[in-house]
Amino acid sequence: MKKMTELSRHFYLLLLIVAGSTCWLSSCNKLENGELGDGTTGTVEFTLNAATFEAVEELGNRAATPYLTDVVEGSSVQQNTIELGNGFLMVAELTPVDPQATQTGNQSLKDASRAALDTTNLSANIRYRVLVYNSAGAYVTERDYIRGQEASTQALQLDGGSTYSFIVYSINSTAADLPAVTPAATASRTLANSQISVGGTQDYMYFRQNLTVTGNSINRLNIVLKHRFSQITTTINASQTRYNITAVSSNFQPHNTNSLVNLSDGSFTRNGTATTSAVTYPTLGGQVVNAVPTMINAPANQTTIFTIPSITIGPLTQNNLTPFTTLRVTPGVRYNLILNIVPTDEYLTHSGRPAARINGRIWALHNVGVDPNTSANPDPITSVFHGNFYQFGRNVIVAAPTATAVNGNWSNSTSAAAVPRNSWNSGSEAAPARTVSDPCPTGYRVPTRTEIQQLLANVIVTNRGPFEAGSGNYNSGKVLTSVRRADVVLVLPAQGFYNIVGTNPITPGALENRGAVGHYWTSSASGNNLWRLIFNSTSETISELQDNVNYVAQSRYVRCTATL
Repeated sequence: MKKMTELSRHFYLLLLIVAGSTCWLSSCNKLENGELGDGTTGTVEFTLNAATFEAVEELGNRAATPYLTDVVEGSSVQQNTIELGNGFLMVAELTPVDPQATQTGNQSLKDASRAALDTTNLSANIRYRVLVYNSAGAYVTERDYIRGQEASTQALQLDGGSTYSFIVYSINSTAADLPAVTPAATASRTLANSQISVGGTQDYMYFRQNLTVTGNSINRLNIVLKHRFSQITTTINASQTRYNITAVSSNFQPHNTNSLVNLSDGSFTRNGTATTSAVTYPTLGGQVVNAVPTMINAPANQTTIFTIPSITIGPLTQNNLTPFTTLRVTPGVRYNLILNIVPTDEYLTHSGRPAARINGRIWALHNVGVDPNTSANPDPITSVFHGNFYQFGRNVIVAAPTATAVNGNWSNSTSAAAVPRNSWNSGSEAAPARTVSDPCPTGYRVPTRTEIQQLLANVIVTNRGPFEAGSGNYNSGKVLTSVRRADVVLVLPAQGFYNIVGTNPITPGALENRGAVGHYWTSSASGNNLWRLIFNSTSETISELQDNVNYVAQSRYVRCTATL
């Protein structure tokens, strides 16, 4: 019995020696978990084609007045209208990107297999880093790759039969520098303590997958990175104004300048400075401008603020706009924010007559006496666009548009009792009121000087015609183009005026400066002073006719504003 025991012990030792020799000859490895490798080597190759966002959510504005809501099953497009002042509306169209439409195009939204992730293709030549950790979490190696040029990077060979964790990150950039991994000393680096610091405006993307390497073969790992910050793509559409957007600045907040990322699971802690994330518009000068996607490093919230410090559309600049204060933003989700700039300036029909709204005020398209069926924008100006002549405070026609002398309705009475200075405005300059002596049609009245001044402040004034004086010259005038919408214009013909002769008594004078000068009455008067709009080829002013009671007997024409 003792001999058999000794024999067994020697045989067992022999087996150990043979086994050890076999492992040495075949270079087999022992894993950290105590398992034995298979003694082979496998190559790992990577393919990177796409990145994903989380399932798209709505970007809602809870502060704005609802304008129109269009709900599609499984998705929604919400529009809100915000009053911006100065004659503008901002219609904000909040359109979630539809993953189903992105991936399958024509597939029905009612399909139960609706995509859960929003997938986008990645550009060529973006850089990404692959970190490899063994099953015990110890650092093994790393490689930097360029998408589309992976073959130019040293082959990654790992022990066959071993399981590894592959960590991949990128900032969606072709720049050479990827965020550095800490700790820098690879000997002390583990999966648990590996971190990177990412800027808040960088497009941080992450991927992790465990893989058991098959020896003596090529192991392929298909990488689909995941965006971890919020992304908003902003479009400003001013095409309805017909003007180009030449300058704009905007931003979102809250936003943090940095995040510290744990590579074990891609989670991150926001740090750095609490600030704004600026929106970048690479190309200006068009009616529609598109921003590059704006990254927002903020926790999920319903208090994101969108601010426009300044925007210039055509000749108009608006500052310090805050159209949104309660946007809902979720990390890892992307959104489209479309801002349609809609001018309130427009053509319309008011009280049965063609009109234009400029800066919120409605103006008749033609002088009093012009057929309301006449076209809106006379080019060239002809006699059909000339209106009747009136004396201040009266509603009787003293000269027809094409006449060269006043008619029998002309009056030489200039006393305050005969022609009160409030004949066309029984209210005040700030709150005018129409009177029965007003020559304007129902729904309109003679404008005040303040209203004419406001009109001039909200239009671009140009000349039409040669501005040459002559009794038969009807082809000149001023074109008042809305600063908010280039196809909304008012044309004021230069009809000249009928002056007066003498002092006591006064008599009607001849027609002066038809085709060269415009003279438009206002309803504003104070004492013996009257106000009128006068223009020639080089200027247009609201001027005061001072200290002469006889000015009320002069004959001019009227462009009416609406009674609102």
